[in-house]
Amino acid sequence: MSASVIFGNFGVGNNGVWPYSGLVLSKDSTKFYGITFAGGNYDGGTIYSINIDGSNYQILYSFVPVDPLGPASTDGSGPLGYITLSPDGLTIYGITCFGGLYTYGTIFKINTDGTSYSTLHNFSQTDGGQEGNTASVYNGVSAISSDGTTIYGTTFFGGSGSQFYYGVVFSYNTSTNTYKYFSLTTLTGTNPSTNLLLSNDETKLYGTTINDGSLTYGSIFEIDVNLTTCNILYNPDSQNKFLGGNIVLSSDGTKIYGTTASNPATIYSITTTGSVYTKIYTFSGNLIPTGLIPVNDSFFYGTTLGGGTYNSGTIFSFTLNSAGTNGTLESLYSFDPTNFSHPEFGVIFLNSNTSILYGVTQGDIGQEGNLYNNGSIYKFLLTPEPTPEPTPEPSKPAICFGEGTKILCLIDGKQKYIPIEEIEEGTLVKTYKEGYKAVLVNARGKLYNTCEKTINKLYKLSKKTTTNKKGSSELLEDLYVTGSHALLHSKLTPTQVEDMAALSVYIEKNYDMPSYEGMIHDKYKLIAYYNDMFEEVNDNKVYNIYHLLLENDNIFKNYAIYANGILAESADEYSFLRFSNFEKINQKKNPEITKKYIGNKLTIKL
Repeated sequence: MSASVIFGNFGVGNNGVWPYSGLVLSKDSTKFYGITFAGGNYDGGTIYSINIDGSNYQILYSFVPVDPLGPASTDGSGPLGYITLSPDGLTIYGITCFGGLYTYGTIFKINTDGTSYSTLHNFSQTDGGQEGNTASVYNGVSAISSDGTTIYGTTFFGGSGSQFYYGVVFSYNTSTNTYKYFSLTTLTGTNPSTNLLLSNDETKLYGTTINDGSLTYGSIFEIDVNLTTCNILYNPDSQNKFLGGNIVLSSDGTKIYGTTASNPATIYSITTTGSVYTKIYTFSGNLIPTGLIPVNDSFFYGTTLGGGTYNSGTIFSFTLNSAGTNGTLESLYSFDPTNFSHPEFGVIFLNSNTSILYGVTQGDIGQEGNLYNNGSIYKFLLTPEPTPEPTPEPSKPAICFGEGTKILCLIDGKQKYIPIEEIEEGTLVKTYKEGYKAVLVNARGKLYNTCEKTINKLYKLSKKTTTNKKGSSELLEDLYVTGSHALLHSKLTPTQVEDMAALSVYIEKNYDMPSYEGMIHDKYKLIAYYNDMFEEVNDNKVYNIYHLLLENDNIFKNYAIYANGILAESADEYSFLRFSNFEKINQKKNPEITKKYIGNKLTIKL
């Protein structure tokens, strides 16, 4: 497992500096959106986008800072905290700490292509204004209704009457352009310190504060989405002080998970009714957890701001026990201050297929090789990237079976299905209408199974699929073949006939071969690539695949054989020799075969 910077040029030119916000993943999972507190064209902060591989960094908007000697920046400046993407993936919402009509910051929206920036609300001192101070990095717009009409967020300061230092919970209805807010008090806890969670039925919001009634330890609270009634679910103590981090909701909406930052810090759970609070893990050392991201209800990834080998932050995994009372934490990575350090907003888990975590750090390495606090975006590989081991000529068709495929053979006078990797030279294989044919060569190669749809990747035919209503040609188990491998059918659709005819022309033109023989006896060939009964296997892994060549008197001939109970083609000798660089397996010694195929490697190129 390893971590690396995918973008470390904050603070360079007009790129923006201090990306103290979470990353938001685009709807198509190809890029991130984020904000920087300062920098940009006017040094008032930016909104940016970047591809998940770190390429194509773009400034979507540059804020203009407040000029104490000039007019106020009506668009706001100094964006900070959570940003949220609309359900349709087209709009970003967030807040600024400064500027606006009253100089106390704004709520803004902008299209994800950088167009149509607009101010939705100008904070005043009483309804969420920052009183000349920067807001907590854990405020902002952090929840949105499923229909995309209402956004929810918090500010660290602001509030009615004498409570303008206590913070507010706010909502903004984008269809009616209506702003509402609830002023937090010492009865509810003050100065909200994490994101808001929207309940599954979208009737309540949950959040935490940094201070409680005594302005000391904070609270976990719930508030209705109309922002009329706020209740404390839990009051902590000196061992459970709520600072930073984020909170997440269980899939059934009955539990909240979060972290505390006291010494020692903890991971906790609490029922959404507030009835049961459980300290499920206690950290050792003076750590500040900065975020959790659930993979499921019992497994999480997270980060700490400090700790680890270099006291510069860590990435960890946490597994909750079945009772939900405690769990096991595994430290996965220690950030190194000589590279990048101090992860701020937890992690973004892209998806289970990629096994990559992404996040933002405070620290980075400048062009002079010195440590700065401009910030960086990093990725962390949960599993090593596979070493590509492509077939020698991946663009050419290869008729191959996946490992474990069972071939119908004649063994001791009886028909029996044998795993292809166990078949030896001379084994008699059952053919469709030509009796039994001896195996000349069985050979194994490697296939790097790309996620890109190509003819040379693995395709899967599930056991539930049958090709004969009478049941005479039914799969014994799932069948894995390369895309150029053909099954045999009694008839094809017009589209399939056209596809196979086009393939025949392509092979004849590009590979100096006769036209692709479209039938074996009375059965039509249809390769997996064109067969809608097959599904693609997309995993970027390396697999063993097998060629099977049977005795023949025509180098372009192949046979119909039974693979997992279904009719499939064997390899022809010409393709086998020209397009293969496989290792022979389980072969009995045969001088003529050895001479023909040159030792233990099939490297002949005609």
